Amino acid sequence: MPSSFRLPPGNARWGALSAGILLLSVILAVLASTFGLMGAASGESAHRQVDARVVRGEPCAGAGRMEIIRYTMDGRERLGRLDGCGHEADETLQVTVGTDEEVATGHLAEAAAGQGRYGQRLGEVMLVLAAIAGAGYGLLLRRTSPPPSPPPSPPLRN
Repeated sequence: MPSSFRLPPGNARWGALSAGILLLSVILAVLASTFGLMGAASGESAHRQVDARVVRGEPCAGAGRMEIIRYTMDGRERLGRLDGCGHEADETLQVTVGTDEEVATGHLAEAAAGQGRYGQRLGEVMLVLAAIAGAGYGLLLRRTSPPPSPPPSPPLRN
């Protein structure tokens, strides 16, 4: 069967380069995800969501305020810090705390960003798209031709 469709060598080279960049970006995203470079905690099981009661609330007047909370984990009552402000004493909150710390720093469960099974996958997809966009921009810069020369000026008449 004769092949009537043939790519010119220049187009085949650009197609192969684009496919190689796509493959490289996917491989880099998988490697970054495997080694924990995508922002996911290496030990996601080291955090647990619990109900906590505010012992001492802090006003939201300045940055870096930490409230004191009391929570029960594994049948043992513990004290911890909450990276929040503006809560009343004896207010009950859902917080995420570390399981391996004696005095843990808790985060409000609703405010924990990137926690979930879709967050890491979305980060991987965004990394691949950013790599493809950057490679495409690099190819565009490489392919640009020099600016056209200005038209010749008309001869002067006396």
